[in-house]
Amino acid sequence: MSNSLRDQLLKAGLATQEQARKAAHEERRRRKNKRRKGASAEGEAPSETEQARRLAQEAAAAQRERDRALNAEQRAAQERKALKARIRDLLEKHSQKTGHGDVRFNFTHDSRIKHIYVDAKQQAQLAKGKLAIAYYGRRYHVLSLEAADKLAALDPEIFISRVETSGTGDDAYADHPIPDDLMW
Repeated sequence: MSNSLRDQLLKAGLATQEQARKAAHEERRRRKNKRRKGASAEGEAPSETEQARRLAQEAAAAQRERDRALNAEQRAAQERKALKARIRDLLEKHSQKTGHGDVRFNFTHDSRIKHIYVDAKQQAQLAKGKLAIAYYGRRYHVLSLEAADKLAALDPEIFISRVETSGTGDDAYADHPIPDDLMW
């Protein structure tokens, strides 16, 4: 009577050797899964070591998530710092000298009229739309249009003032010349 149920079924021809192997394999997997889930084969509550292991794994996962968030924040801060450095370099290379001119050039910034002092050549180029004015670092900078476009591509939040010129606008006022001494 020491024959197991498996052996008895095999002798009787009700099961094949392959079916017996599959059943044994499934039983081993079921027991192993029960142990992994924290319960023993009898259905008891998980032991203290298994609970401690599970808590340690949860703490480690939470720490990894905090580390990922911190790394992403640091990466974003480095990218912002690099962007500011690129903007400063661009302004240093392409900004023209202003403030020492004798001509006052007026423009609007946030619906307010602002002005900078430029020389006559810069004023003419600003009026024709060949130069632009950018506000960065609490200063106004006079730049070429190409540099202003690069600056706008780097940071769309930077204020850039440029005169929009259209070819048909001058023809409408051809009969009405603007006096040279008119300043607004």
